[in-house]
Amino acid sequence: CVAGLLSPRSGIVDSHGLMLAYQGDLEAHGGMVALSTPIRGGAVTGDGIRLETGGAEPMTLDCRLLINSAGLHAPDLARLLAGFPPEHLPTPYLAKGHYFRLVGVLQPF
Repeated sequence: CVAGLLSPRSGIVDSHGLMLAYQGDLEAHGGMVALSTPIRGGAVTGDGIRLETGGAEPMTLDCRLLINSAGLHAPDLARLLAGFPPEHLPTPYLAKGHYFRLVGVLQPF
């Protein structure tokens, strides 16, 4: 690292802890998280979205609200949904990040 920026009110987030907190909030309000469940297809319906899943226990899942958190694969998942408005299909943007860790105590200039 050649230089750094001190930002006392920002930083790297514990993404795993954040997702566990989100999951807890969602489930406390009647939501469901379906892990290890590949989406095979789906469609926008009058009441929400119908998903066809695969995996160990394939099923059809109807939901009023779907949070597409497929990361890099989110655009591909959106394209699997018949009736999804094409103008709302997300555009994939690939980027590489660099992260550094400071070991020790930061000394003021």
